[in-house]
Order: sequence, then C-alpha cells, then structure tokens
Amino acid sequence: MERTYKLDLQSINDAKDFVVAINKLNSEVDARYGVRVVDAKSMLGLLNISHCKPLEMTIYSDDENEISEFAEICKKYEVKKNDKQREI
Repeated sequence: MERTYKLDLQSINDAKDFVVAINKLNSEVDARYGVRVVDAKSMLGLLNISHCKPLEMTIYSDDENEISEFAEICKKYEVKKNDKQREI
C-alpha cells in the first residue's frame, strides 16, 4: 500500500527534521518532484530537490501504524488546498 502527501519543506532545517523523523520508520519513502525521484530518507537526496515546491512524499508500507505515524509527520509540512502561496 502507498500513501502520498504534498509537502512544502521551507528550509534546510525543515528538510533535516523531516529526514530525522522518517528515518525512525522501517518503510521506504520517496520524494518526487515531476520526474525526479529520490530516497526521502537520504538527506543529500532530499536536499537535491527540496528547493522544488511542492514535493510529493510517498510511503510504501502495509503497516497501518507506520502509515499513521508518517501521516502525523507530514501534517507539519503539508500543503493545504487553501494555502495558495505554498502551491505552484
């Protein structure tokens, strides 16, 4: 199962905090912007595309607890539909 969230990491600190948080999960997580896809658990990979806004973060897991934990992590950075200045 996979779940995708649209996120806006506003700073290097946001990217660092996000990477630290998701590295506690056992599941694979990808970051995507257009056709560019990187391992979201890799600080270098994420920093390579973190300037792109917004990013799609996808978790691949059958563990509902991990999916719920990932959703909680994403809430802090999630692009809201009424937040026009954070969307492209």
